[in-house]
Amino acid sequence: MTLTASNYLVKVGSNSDISCVVTNAPNQPSTITWKTTAGTINSGFTHTNYADNSQTTTLSITSIAADTVYTCDFVIPTSNSFATVSKTITVDTVTLTPTSGTALSGGSVTVSCQIVGAALQPTVTWKDGVSTVNSGFSNDPWALQTGTFLSKLTVFRFDEHKKLHMRVHC
Repeated sequence: MTLTASNYLVKVGSNSDISCVVTNAPNQPSTITWKTTAGTINSGFTHTNYADNSQTTTLSITSIAADTVYTCDFVIPTSNSFATVSKTITVDTVTLTPTSGTALSGGSVTVSCQIVGAALQPTVTWKDGVSTVNSGFSNDPWALQTGTFLSKLTVFRFDEHKKLHMRVHC
C-alpha cells in the first residue's frame, strides 16, 4: 500500500482542499480519519469510491488562519488484521502583498509581490492573462528567518488592455 499527499502553501484567510490518496490497497478502507494536534476532524471531508485498489479523501478547509499539520489515516482490512497507513500534510500559511502600478500606454510599470511567512522558499510565476511571463522579473533573496520573499516584474511598452496576474507555488 502507498499513501501519497502533498504539502500546501496557502494565503491566510483563503480556503483550500487537501487530499490523501491510498493506492495498491488490497481491500476497501474500513475507516478514513482526518486529524490535527487538536483532535479528530468530524466533518468537511469527502471520499471517492474505492476502485482499482485505490481511494482518495479530500478535506475542505475554510478561512485558514495559521500553519497547521493535518494527518489522514486509512485503516485497511488485511487477511487476518488491519493495517493503518498515515500521511502528514503541512498547510503553510503566507501573507501575500501585491502592489499595483500605473503606466501610460507605451510606458513601463513595475509591480511586485511580497510573500511573508513561507516555511519553504516559494517560487513566483507571473502570468499575463493565461500566458507565463518569462522575462522582466527579478527575485530578491529569500529571507529564511522571516519567510519573506519579494518578486518584482517590470513590463515595458505597457499595453493598457493587459492584466497581470501572479501565481505562487512552493
